[in-house]
Parts: sequence; C-alpha cells; structure tokens
Amino acid sequence: MRLRTRTALLASAGVLAIAGTGAAIGVAASGGGSPSEDFAAALSDRVGTQISAEQIEQAREDVMRDRLEEAVQQGRLTQEQADELLERKQERQERHQQRHQVRDATSAAVADFLGLTEAEIRDQRQDGKSLAQIAEDQGKTRAGLLDVVKKAIREGTQAAGGDPLTDDEIDQLAERIVDREGHPGGRGFRGGHGGPGLGGPFGP
Repeated sequence: MRLRTRTALLASAGVLAIAGTGAAIGVAASGGGSPSEDFAAALSDRVGTQISAEQIEQAREDVMRDRLEEAVQQGRLTQEQADELLERKQERQERHQQRHQVRDATSAAVADFLGLTEAEIRDQRQDGKSLAQIAEDQGKTRAGLLDVVKKAIREGTQAAGGDPLTDDEIDQLAERIVDREGHPGGRGFRGGHGGPGLGGPFGP
C-alpha cells in the first residue's frame, strides 16, 4: 500500500477521530460562530470555566502528537509517516483559518451593502430566503450584491494569504453564496469544490 494511502487511512480511521466528537457537538450546539468556537462556549458553560477555541485546537494537536509518538514507538508508523500526518494537519488548520478570514470579510461587506446586521440576515436566511431575495427586499440589485461578494472574496483571500482564486472560481462561488436558499437551523456561507468554504450567518 502506498505511503500516502496508508497514512490517509490511518488518519481517517484513528487520528482524526480525536477531533470528530468536538466538531459534531459544536455543530449541534451552534450559536453562530465556528464549530470550534461554539463547542468551546458550550464546554465552558458546562464546566463553569472559560475555555477558548484556541485551547481546544491546541489540546487536539497535543493529543494527536502523543498518539503519533506512541504509534512510532510501537512500530505502527515510521517517523516519516508521523511527520507527514502532522504537516498535513497543520496545512488543513492554516486553510481553515484562511477560510474564516475570508468569511468574516465577506459577511461584513454583505451586511454593510444590505444595511442590515449579520443577525438580521441570519434570521431571514433561516426563514428560507436567499441573499438575492433579501437584497431585493432591501431595494438592492442582485448584480450589485454579486459585485460586493466577489470583491470581498478576492480581497479577503489576498489578505488571508490564501491561494489566489481564478475569476471563474470567484464568479461561481459568489453566485452560490448569493442564490442559495436558506433553511431553518441553517448557518453560514458554504463554498464548494475549487473555492473556500465560508461559514457565517448568511447561508444553509
């Protein structure tokens, strides 16, 4: 079995399961932030002390390092394989942070354009409206909203240091964000393949 295939299987079957419970609970107990932030808030309420999303992420990384070190010592992984898993995890974390920066920039730009708060937009999205429909209700055009979203994605991606998107990728992502209908319990911009996923108050 090739090295990358083996390490991917190990990650999905064992190491990445470390973070699974926290992420699932974070989504289920969503309060409008990221899953990690929501989970940290819920955990803080339960234990009666303040725990940050950064502390939870660091704890996950520490546990992952301990598990990998144990696997190397037991001969189940080579040091090279363990280092590769850690590197891939760090890359995913960097991409996750970049997506949140782009999301925040886009959320703020859309709210400013529509003249609404993010909470007000979230409420309308949960009533099933798309951003295009909300814009129409506010006397704004879909074309104007698309221009705002495209600009925010482009500038947010550059500011976050992410890989630049092509004009076609930005166009497709912006159209999905603007036209996708919301639903009860929904949350966040969602990006598809080839673009950044954007979580926030505006989408399903």
